[in-house]
Amino acid sequence: AVNDVSQTLNLFLIAATIATLGTITMQILINFALPFYSRKFTKRSILFHIVLPLTAFTFLLGALYASIWPPSFPIEFAPIIFISWAFIGYLIVMIIKRNYSG
Repeated sequence: AVNDVSQTLNLFLIAATIATLGTITMQILINFALPFYSRKFTKRSILFHIVLPLTAFTFLLGALYASIWPPSFPIEFAPIIFISWAFIGYLIVMIIKRNYSG
């Protein structure tokens, strides 16, 4: 019974780490893109469109690093699974884009 609980906890930790990596990566990409996207606005704020996103970007890089280093069992598999999953998703999007682009 203890082994079953341990295996369940390990699976939960891997799934939670994968979800965390996805969330952090999404937030990093959003904060990185905001200064470029905000050029389309007529009313821009240096604080809200450049300073705060870059500050958040920096903190999120630290959180991403802390999520994967130092590697420990079983969480060491989560970044590999996440990167593989993201790459497969990217390939699927590129295939769909190529097939429906005209």
